[in-house]
Amino acid sequence: MKNRLGNIWKLSYLGIVAVAILQISWLVNGYISTKTEIQNVVNFILQESITKELDLRCISDLEKIPERTPLAIVSDSVENLSNSEVQLQESLSNYGSNISLRTVDSIFTDISGKLSLSVKVVICLVDNNDSIRESSYEHKYVSEKLKSNKFPVRIDSSLNVQAFIDDPYWVILKRMGLLLLSTIAMMIFVCWCIVCQIKVIIVERRIAQWKDTFSKAMIHDMKTPIAGIKLSAHILRTIKPEETKGRDEMLNYIERENEHLYALANKVLTIAKIEENKITLKKHEFELYPIIKDLMEKFQLRACKQVDFSLDINVKTAYGEEEYIKEAISNLVDNAIKYSGESVRIAITTKIEKEDMLCISVEDNGFGISNEDCNRIFEKFERGTDALKQGVSGFGLGLNYVKHAAEIHGGRADMMSRKGYGSIFIIMIPAKTNEKHEK
Repeated sequence: MKNRLGNIWKLSYLGIVAVAILQISWLVNGYISTKTEIQNVVNFILQESITKELDLRCISDLEKIPERTPLAIVSDSVENLSNSEVQLQESLSNYGSNISLRTVDSIFTDISGKLSLSVKVVICLVDNNDSIRESSYEHKYVSEKLKSNKFPVRIDSSLNVQAFIDDPYWVILKRMGLLLLSTIAMMIFVCWCIVCQIKVIIVERRIAQWKDTFSKAMIHDMKTPIAGIKLSAHILRTIKPEETKGRDEMLNYIERENEHLYALANKVLTIAKIEENKITLKKHEFELYPIIKDLMEKFQLRACKQVDFSLDINVKTAYGEEEYIKEAISNLVDNAIKYSGESVRIAITTKIEKEDMLCISVEDNGFGISNEDCNRIFEKFERGTDALKQGVSGFGLGLNYVKHAAEIHGGRADMMSRKGYGSIFIIMIPAKTNEKHEK
């Protein structure tokens, strides 16, 4: 399972890298094509703007040119209209009618608006050395990063009109908006799928570990009473009929171990019923002290270490399912003994807290629980890391039972612990007065 999870992590990383490379390649190609598209559109609009500006000057300034001056634009034999326009530009310029960059800029803005191209440009006159001689805005910053082709206004191409796009990256990104959004959405979706897959594998691994731990713990915990019952049955066969004391001791031992086995099976079945919402509570008012006293005596006799109890019973009765509350308290006491040193001190307190909640707390001087384990200690099959290291037997069902028992009574289970200083576990259920009020 560990190797499988490691391989899945590697494949997931490779998958993310592969998708990222594909998406980056897609974005780069999209960027290049969008940039080329914008440049082509700007070239087209600029050429149209120069032509229209030339037409306007021809109408307004043509009378300034002497009648005998030959103009190539007038000749029908001119095959290349662009060359004809350049010749006309130069002819008009020779007689003082120079190209107006402001007019070209204005026409460019008008055409780009009709074509839904929200791009701002600076129209400039540049020479052969790419030096800017004049621009449509004198103090405007000129971006050298994205610009149009050069359109000559001199036959020898010594002077050209060129458009420089203002803030080109923002224009390109706006054009690529849908592509960027789809790329981001796809990356998020792919990463989410991979994360979900990894989470499923991790959960499967944890479940497999839980099953393995549970099976080992169950077998270990059942093996002792089964072996004891088997041995007791064998001893009973050898005891003479008149030895009633020995026979009674063996029978009592068999009964105790049988109860232990029954309690183990019943705990597992009860948790399953609770999780499937098949529990029907038979609530009634019962005395707390006899239950706690019975648990004290049972654990003091059964424990292989010194156990000292102290009681502070401020509330003597509870309202709920007696069997579940007793088992929940028993689980807390059992944990307090198992996860403590050779000298165990357990304080059991009952009191009414705010909102009419009956609080039954079990405090011990045990090993305590780390902050990391505290966040998941009430989960099914979950056991603290220290418990696993110390080899303490258990199924990881006790505290989960406590949690469910409190919740089906309309309450909750809580805890406070500090590693090395012990723990306090609390069962909170509605008091009888609160129960009547709710009804």
